[in-house]
Amino acid sequence: MTFNLCVASLSIATAITFALPALAAETAQDFVTKAAIDPAGRGLRKRLHD
Repeated sequence: MTFNLCVASLSIATAITFALPALAAETAQDFVTKAAIDPAGRGLRKRLHD
């Protein structure tokens, strides 16, 4: 029972470790895309002040 719990915990931790950087990279790509579309940054500034 303890071994199964340890293996399950390790697999969940591994999945989270690999999933979080992928989500962060997608968010960074969205930021770069929005910055390229609105080079003056007006949209970003407006979102930060809201």
